[in-house]
Formats: sequence, structure tokens, C-alpha cells
Amino acid sequence: MGRNDQATERHPPEKVLHHGRKGYCVEVTCHIPIILLTAKGDLSSRMTGWQHHVDAYITKPFHQQELSLRIKNLLSVLPM
Repeated sequence: MGRNDQATERHPPEKVLHHGRKGYCVEVTCHIPIILLTAKGDLSSRMTGWQHHVDAYITKPFHQQELSLRIKNLLSVLPM
């Protein structure tokens, strides 16, 4: 059993985000904000990300200040 399998057993996610050779598969967790940081900025890729409930979709090149603010805003609405 691999390291990721052990983490999944302890905290089974509703969904998991990963990038593969043919694009990405998005599976969203209920308690972890998902920020998709990608070079794929075409409408089809963005729509796929939004359809899979990402919390933020940021394309490269990105500005560090924008990324930091989005992270701060996402974390501010999480239940403590």
C-alpha cells in the first residue's frame, strides 16, 4: 500500500485533484479549498475546472500577490 493510499484510508476524500498526461481530473474534498494553478487557460479547460467545483482557477503566468490574496480569502471562509 502506497503513502497516498494510507492517507486516503485515514481521511477518505470525497474527491482528489491530480494532473495527468491527458489533462486533469478534479475530485473536490469537502473541507480543503482547491486552487487549480495551470497553464491551461482555454475556455474548455476553465469550464472543466469550474464544472468540477474548484474554488479558484488561476492560469500561468500568475501574480504572487493575487495568489496570496485568493488563498487568504479562501481560508477566511473555512469553518474553524
